[in-house]
Amino acid sequence: MFDCRGQISSFLRKKHYFCHEKNQSDFFMNNFKYSFALLFYILCVVVTACDSDTKYTPRHIGGVVWGTSYSITYDMSQCSDTIDIDHDIAEAINIVDVSANTFDASSQIAQLNNCGVLEHPTPCLLSLLHLSEEINHLTGGAFDPTVAPLVNLWGFGPEKREVDPSQNEIDSALCLTGLQNVEVTSDRVYFRHPGMLLDFSAIAKGLGVDYVAMAMDSCNIRNYIVEIGGELRAHGHNPSGEPWTIQLDAPIPDRTGSHTRLALLRLNNAAVATSGNYRNFRFLSDGTPVYHTISPTTGRPVLSDVLSATVISQSTAVADALATACMVLGLERATRLIEGLADNPLTAIYGAVFVTAGTTPDSFEIHPVIIDPTKFELSTL
Repeated sequence: MFDCRGQISSFLRKKHYFCHEKNQSDFFMNNFKYSFALLFYILCVVVTACDSDTKYTPRHIGGVVWGTSYSITYDMSQCSDTIDIDHDIAEAINIVDVSANTFDASSQIAQLNNCGVLEHPTPCLLSLLHLSEEINHLTGGAFDPTVAPLVNLWGFGPEKREVDPSQNEIDSALCLTGLQNVEVTSDRVYFRHPGMLLDFSAIAKGLGVDYVAMAMDSCNIRNYIVEIGGELRAHGHNPSGEPWTIQLDAPIPDRTGSHTRLALLRLNNAAVATSGNYRNFRFLSDGTPVYHTISPTTGRPVLSDVLSATVISQSTAVADALATACMVLGLERATRLIEGLADNPLTAIYGAVFVTAGTTPDSFEIHPVIIDPTKFELSTL
């Protein structure tokens, strides 16, 4: 049987962008990026293989993890034992679960947030920290998992605070942010300031998708699509022999989770993540709407011209984190960021799709940034 832990640990050592050696929800549910803008649009029913590929035998599994759902479809004709594959999938998810599940008080992230120090962090937690540091640097601080105190202050944390924060409270919470205040070694993670918190909700689901995909790859499964909380990675083709195709939702403010199609993405061995504010928002006492994406610089909810940001990359974790950063940066700076990462081996970016408000009510404008046109194709309605 595939040794999921061993294979992933080996992968972390080999891949610079997952483990770079250095010297140094309710939480998830309420603060995760609500990337429901990515909805499966599989072009044929996955329970029955079509005539174009009679050997294709789709298998679908799904469930709930980290306060959201997951869905996995793969071609079981390419493996000899589905029990082993399903076990490997569960193991891949468990690796992230024991490291970054804030629902579980025994997880490492919960222990770190409670105590301010953690001995013997898992390779997975170290990977999240190192990758977060890299993305934080590349985005000029726009991506920062230490914003959790601010998220709580604005009412998007587990306590759902309803009181409008004062400027003094915002300033105090800002003092508890900044990845430079998290000391990381191979055997210890330490907060320099008491009261700091880490929130990996904008990257951990993506890493979970990557881990499951790595398990698939190690078992020589060539056709699959893995989705956790709207973040996904696809390889090969669907049962009809066509590229996996997903739907991009129109960013219509709606807390019910309904989906209105805006565009389609056809993927060629690529990972996708979307961030947006249209699912998770609240109102201040004066009726002003505020959104869950918080600026690590101002400490306030971001008022961005970008309504949704979709990033296409080799890695779902990278796409996940960059999509959040693009929401913070706004259209102009986000476009420059993605274009500037075209030749960066760390991110392996294929492109992005930004959506802004249109010139008429209830209309939208789509702004694609295409780095590698062989990896995805955008079609609008």
